[in-house]
Amino acid sequence: MGKSVLMKYTNLGGESSIRRYVDRKLNNLAKSRRTFDALFPLMFSERENTFFEWDESYEIRKMSYGEAYDKAEKRGAYLRSILGKDGSPVGIAMENSADFIIDFWAVLHAGHAPLLMNLRLGDETLEEALRDAGASAVISDGGSYSVPTIRSDLL
Repeated sequence: MGKSVLMKYTNLGGESSIRRYVDRKLNNLAKSRRTFDALFPLMFSERENTFFEWDESYEIRKMSYGEAYDKAEKRGAYLRSILGKDGSPVGIAMENSADFIIDFWAVLHAGHAPLLMNLRLGDETLEEALRDAGASAVISDGGSYSVPTIRSDLL
């Protein structure tokens, strides 16, 4: 029989267990307006925690939730300034990355619905999805579409 290992969790927002941490988050959500805009600050409330890790030149790089929040908030404000806040779908046509996740939250924060686009599908299928959804724009990491296309790296 192996020894029981008691792990001490860190980065739980001051809570003593994962259960208490999750319960606090759920209680805060229940008290909110229950909109995606209300979910935004809950998602990013533990600003010091690691949001995303990646390898760059054989070195592990990290982005905190605080850094991601700042980027998503700025990108969301920019999207709102050019698209308004009408709830229309905004396509996200990007490879999986920290920017993809940040842009997802920026779209929600801007008052729009994210339309996740599978880049493995053909252009005709993607264009049909944009038309069917009534998308007002697409955020892209390189491609162009029939609706206004915003490059993620320029947000």
